[in-house]
Amino acid sequence: MGFNIFFLEGILKINSIKINNHEILVKKGWGLLKEKKYRLKDIEGFYNYTRKVRRKKGFVYTIDEYKYLLLVQNGKIVARISQQYHKNYREIANFTQKHLLHLGHKKPGLLSEIKDAVKF
Repeated sequence: MGFNIFFLEGILKINSIKINNHEILVKKGWGLLKEKKYRLKDIEGFYNYTRKVRRKKGFVYTIDEYKYLLLVQNGKIVARISQQYHKNYREIANFTQKHLLHLGHKKPGLLSEIKDAVKF
């Protein structure tokens, strides 16, 4: 069970994201799966949300908060960018806020995340 959750987490969230002035390049599954390109002008905008993660450190539980961006094209999420998994999150977030339309706050459900992983 633990391996399955770890594997699913990797497919869903550990992506390689590159953005330039013309396109967004997304590779899922630790950057090992097929690369998809999206023209920046075709991206409708982005949603953002904050996910809280409970962690145990010794005998104490802490709550960490991570910010996420969801890039949307044709009403579908095409990229999930996470402060937890992407070292360049701040750079991508700044670029996204300057060049794309903010569509509001939206937290996807588990079913949405699984569908997103399978369609790649």
